[in-house]
Amino acid sequence: MTSRTIYHVMEVSDESSAEFPDNYDWDSERSKSSFRNFVDENKAFPDYEPFLEQELYPDKEFRKRNDFIFGPVDQYCVSQKAKDILESCNLPKHKFFDVTVYRTFGVFGRKIFRTKLNSKYYAFYYNFIKLNDSLDWIDFAKTEIFAKTGRDEKITLSIKSADEFRQIPIKNRQISDRLKEITDYNDLNFKPLKGFEEEYGELIKTQIGHFESQRIFFNDKFDHSIDVFEIPYFSWMTYISDRLVEKFKANNVTGLILSKPRERQYKVTRPNPELVW
Repeated sequence: MTSRTIYHVMEVSDESSAEFPDNYDWDSERSKSSFRNFVDENKAFPDYEPFLEQELYPDKEFRKRNDFIFGPVDQYCVSQKAKDILESCNLPKHKFFDVTVYRTFGVFGRKIFRTKLNSKYYAFYYNFIKLNDSLDWIDFAKTEIFAKTGRDEKITLSIKSADEFRQIPIKNRQISDRLKEITDYNDLNFKPLKGFEEEYGELIKTQIGHFESQRIFFNDKFDHSIDVFEIPYFSWMTYISDRLVEKFKANNVTGLILSKPRERQYKVTRPNPELVW
């Protein structure tokens, strides 16, 4: 059995920030959105590689050539050095895809021209809802979970298992489908169709989301050999092992902010629970 591992929160600094080019073809069969939709629908990778490119912002404070680039490429845009380190670790189901990165130049934030970086970058893509599953690691009997109804009422959930929790998004989708059938979309307020007011109100109250937990308890199923993982629904953070942290530090990997779970606070609420084993 692998000994207990210490995990850290990994974030990407915005000192190296990028966005998709203005002319990016979102309608392409190989676009980021098409690729993401395929994974969502099929819970598998397609047999093609997505076409990914992004431009560093021209502003001096955002255009460093770091090993991690903050931008729209899922999950992370990483350099060759960072990719080599990650590939030496125990990772969730994933793939690396080529990303073309441009450096842009401009005046007062307005782009004038761009040049392609010679350095190679990759998208480190994984998915902890469709391709990987960490819910079975959670001890739901010990973990206190809050949620909000469609009426913005905060409630406490009584969940005993991962399978029980998995029924919630399924039920939410069923409710959403029914709401689409009984909603008047000609009204900007999205009011219920005449005669469906009562059902509409009950469905809104039944639908729940915005899950929150201050402390996530894990059970014996947790795999302490994993070096990168996420906890969907309850946290926005990416967790990496102390093994991986040491490799990043030893190789001077740039562009990362590392902290302990629940250590950093944010102006905008970003769920960052304490992790308990």
